[in-house]
Amino acid sequence: MFPTTATKLTELNSEQIGGLQKALNLAGYTLTIDGILGPETKQTFSQFKKDQKLTRPSEMGPTTLDALVEAIAENLRTPTDPTKSPAKVDLSLIKKWEGLRLGAYLCPAGVWTIGYGCTYLANGARVKKGDRLNSKAEAEQLLDQVFTRDFLPKLQKIPHWQQMSGGQQAALASFAWNLGAHFYGNGNFNSITRALRDKDWSGVPRALRLYNRAGNKVLKGLQARREDEVRSWNAR
Repeated sequence: MFPTTATKLTELNSEQIGGLQKALNLAGYTLTIDGILGPETKQTFSQFKKDQKLTRPSEMGPTTLDALVEAIAENLRTPTDPTKSPAKVDLSLIKKWEGLRLGAYLCPAGVWTIGYGCTYLANGARVKKGDRLNSKAEAEQLLDQVFTRDFLPKLQKIPHWQQMSGGQQAALASFAWNLGAHFYGNGNFNSITRALRDKDWSGVPRALRLYNRAGNKVLKGLQARREDEVRSWNAR
């Protein structure tokens, strides 16, 4: 299905793009499978190659395909520790800072969002204008489903995750929900990546506080959210 020689993404046909989107989802990323090479697909593919320490972020080739196959296998065989089940990750910080809205709305970034800040529905479809949830209970269930499906597997790959307290996991869950499930190892998050990788847990609060800006402007809301996450982290 995929080309056997290095090929630019723009040269792939719709069927190949759809296959790539499906493969990235199986590898732990989140994409709408529509066969369209849009900005989201390009960005996710670029992030995948960065995560795999591969060059040429807009090119598909045998080395990328091998890495994709291995990433899928790794994602499927990642063990789930029953003592750290999704239900035991406290999502109250997410609920507090996202707030509850039953009808779809545009977030500040211009993305359709619903419930407690969910941009995807339980069936994997992106939230769109006109979508509506029936109750707070449905919103809580959606939050649990989206967090479990799209965020928890990535958080569990952070070094020492299973050694963290409930408060520490809750802090990172809120941070990831706000800034992206792929923050760990991302070049824009070097400070917190380094602290978590090196198990410098006393340095995590300092690192969390760095991420309080939007458009190079410090936002009071982000500052307050980071302080809440710091308190949760320090509570152990």
